[in-house]
Amino acid sequence: MVVVVYFREGCPYCGKVAKKIKEKKAEKDVEVYYCDKDFTKEEFQKKYGNDATFPRGYKKEGDQVMLIGDSESIVKYLDKNY
Repeated sequence: MVVVVYFREGCPYCGKVAKKIKEKKAEKDVEVYYCDKDFTKEEFQKKYGNDATFPRGYKKEGDQVMLIGDSESIVKYLDKNY
């Protein structure tokens, strides 16, 4: 299982999730992608919708990709699974 998280620089909610990833020592299981570095905001909105916010987390198991959700949901997921 891999967790994928989309961040935006300067976002306090993204910082909260990044802190939790380090706290749980989950860096090897979490792929982090940054807006304006790894993708554009337009690409993000086209893929996830205009109302999608940062951070946005997913878990991938094989071919299945499931939404974890926003920062609060990602933190809860990390607390439960790491």
